[in-house]
Amino acid sequence: MGATPPKERAAFMPMTDTKAYPNAMKPAWNNNGLSQGMCGSVWLVGKQWKEWDGRLAVGYAGIGIHGTPTGNRIDILDVTKDGKSAKREELLWPTFAGRFRHLSLGPDGALFVADEASGMIYRVTPN
Repeated sequence: MGATPPKERAAFMPMTDTKAYPNAMKPAWNNNGLSQGMCGSVWLVGKQWKEWDGRLAVGYAGIGIHGTPTGNRIDILDVTKDGKSAKREELLWPTFAGRFRHLSLGPDGALFVADEASGMIYRVTPN
């Protein structure tokens, strides 16, 4: 059957189904309408993260269909206190296009990223 284009899929599979759940909270952010494989997210915590302290790191494993980007991507979302909106900043990733599977904050406060394609676990720290 193949993949359905994002706009077509959104017509029958919205991020938040307000028809079935009219009181549901609207999403703060929607990946610009793109459908991509999210691999997980984690809140960045600690003063070592500077301006990213308290922001949400969201990982993707883009496969490049219907205009979606290919390769790994991590977005840093600054979600408002009321949870109704968010600003996105992309974490630049210096490696080849792989396939992220998990993000986790380690006991040392670093971000750990598991990549299925390489079998590697990367330790990410702020500059």
